[in-house]
Amino acid sequence: MWMKSRCCSPQSGMATTRNTPTLDEVADDPTLARELPSTAIAALLAKCAALQSALAAALLDSRQTPQNAADGEDRLLTVDEAAAKLSVTREWLYRRGKRLGLAVKLSDGTLRFSSVALEAYINGNKVPVIPLARRRKAAPTT
Repeated sequence: MWMKSRCCSPQSGMATTRNTPTLDEVADDPTLARELPSTAIAALLAKCAALQSALAAALLDSRQTPQNAADGEDRLLTVDEAAAKLSVTREWLYRRGKRLGLAVKLSDGTLRFSSVALEAYINGNKVPVIPLARRRKAAPTT
């Protein structure tokens, strides 16, 4: 069932009622997106971003090992502590922490970072070290 939304017709300036598909309907039939007005697209994108954030947080929670939960090792770190653990600047962490699913907003102006989420991020982004082949020295020319 499509949601009803009000929009303004550019020709008449009058408000009209238009049916807008839900996220599920657009996911099932992506061609529906081509027919949507920009306001409906913006609303669906906002819902999609909220859903993506909720799913990322749930995924990080599901990765928490029972051992860490039982030992109480998951503590919330300050921005300075988390930045030091990742060896990045505070600014880098402020810009990317929420998008990466590391940040927890406790209240206005209070941001913390889960130590378990930071460990999962570090472990998930390790790059294998591949030794470089040594170059042979050129034979001396005489």
